[in-house]
This record gives sequence, C-alpha cells and structure tokens, in this order.
Amino acid sequence: ALAAQFVFAVSPTVFAALPGDAVVMVHLAMNGAVLMLGLPFAGLVAGLLERMLARSEERPANDDRLSALNVLDLGNPQQAISNATREVLAVCDKTEVMLDGIFDLFEHWDPKKMERIETLDDQIDTIHRDIKFYLARISATALDQTSAAQCQNLLGATIKIEQAADIISQNMLTRARKKKERNVAFSAEGWAELCAMHNEVVQNAHLAFNLLVTRDLEHARQLVARKEAIRNLVKISEESHLQRLRQGNAASFESSSLHIDTMRDLKEINSLFVSIAYPLLEGEGMLRRSRLMQPAEL
Repeated sequence: ALAAQFVFAVSPTVFAALPGDAVVMVHLAMNGAVLMLGLPFAGLVAGLLERMLARSEERPANDDRLSALNVLDLGNPQQAISNATREVLAVCDKTEVMLDGIFDLFEHWDPKKMERIETLDDQIDTIHRDIKFYLARISATALDQTSAAQCQNLLGATIKIEQAADIISQNMLTRARKKKERNVAFSAEGWAELCAMHNEVVQNAHLAFNLLVTRDLEHARQLVARKEAIRNLVKISEESHLQRLRQGNAASFESSSLHIDTMRDLKEINSLFVSIAYPLLEGEGMLRRSRLMQPAEL
C-alpha cells in the first residue's frame, strides 16, 4: 500500500489514520518504492563493487605515493635537502623490505613475493632518478660548503642503496629462482652460515640508514668496524664449505655455486651500506684511505 501510494500517486490521506500522518506515510512510501525498484539490481551493484575492490587490492603498494621533492622549496636549500633526505629514506625502507624478503624466497619460493621484490625495485629506480634530478637542481643554486657536501653525500648514498637493491632483485632473485627450479637444497650448516651473514647485513643496513638522519659518529665507526665481522664470516663460511665438500656432503656439492655466489652478494651489499659512513668519518678526519683509525690514533 505504501509503495502504491508513491508509485501510483495515490493521495496520502487514503492510508493515513489522521491527516497529520500524511507526511510520515509519504516518506515510508518513498522508501518502499526505492526498495522495490532497487532490489533487482542489488546483485549487479554488488558484483561491480567486488570487481572494483579486487582491482584496488591488486594495485602495487605505494603506486600513488606522494613525493617529498617539492619544487617550490628549491629556493630554500636546507628545506630542499631535507625533502631529498626524506625520499632517500623511502628508498631505504623499500630496500630493507627487499633484503628481508629475499631470504624467505630462498627458503620458500613464492611467485607473489618475487613480484613484490621486482615491483619494489622498479619503484626504487623511479625514486632514485627523481632524487638525482632534484639534487642537481639544488646544486645549481648558490650553496655554502656544508650544503654542497650534504647534496653530494645524499647523492652518493642513494646511488649505493639503489645498487644494493639491484643486487637483490637481479642477482639474488635469480639465484633463489634457480634453487627452486633445480630443486636444490643448502646443507643445514651452509644455510645456517648464510642466515647468520644475512642477519649481520640487515643490522648493518639499519645502522647505515639511520646515519642519514642522525649523522652519529660513533654509529658510523661501529658500521665500518663491523665490515670486518662480515669478512670473518665469509672466511669461516668458505673454509667450512670446502671442508664439507671434502667430506662428500651431497647437499654441499649440489648447492656449492649458489652458496658461494649468495655469500658474495651479501658481502657486496654490506660493502655498499658501510660506504655510506665513509664521508661522515672522512669529514671528521677519522678515516684513512686504507683503514679505520683506532681510538688511540685520534
């Protein structure tokens, strides 16, 4: 009756108990009509919404991220340098996710995680390019010596971090894929050695990335000193790996090249992270060309 009142223009007073009820009856009639007319299309609308939400979930993370590289700040070098630093930190975050995720792929191959790493590397390449152009525009303005050095150090840092991301997405991802395709397994001892080295590199990445903000000299010294720890891990792992080969360990034979190449990739990534500390230490006279100066020499 309510729907009929609205659809067929029946007078509201026909269904109203009192004249004052007419307004209420009209509103109820409108709601009833909307329900009757809209119900047949509910399934269609639901399907459209599901497809829209699915497409939204498939969109790469940070596809529409906001850049901190505001061209309006180029007239203020210190603000522009701060903007560039924020973007370099975004590159650091993405590289850290890649570094954490790559060893998951060695252990449990997952095509979606592989695509995620490749997507992150593409995003890093884009941000890296934008940072270079932005820093070039800052450098084109009149800068004091300190600001010019900051620009140069930021550029050097983002180049090194981007190179580390490339090693992960190209070299290490290829090795993880080969391990899956060839159905190769690391020996228990070999995998433990690689995991220990990976954990050390992750910790050094944290130190290196924090230096971009804190510029803490003691942390910079720690980072460079820990490079020796990586060298020792590599040496011990190489010796242990050769010993397993001599003993006829089948898993070590099958995974030998993967083990050695992955170890070298981690060593190279670590060297790139450690080198972020060099300009800071050099600026304070705490680094020689050949080695880190010891406290007694300072």
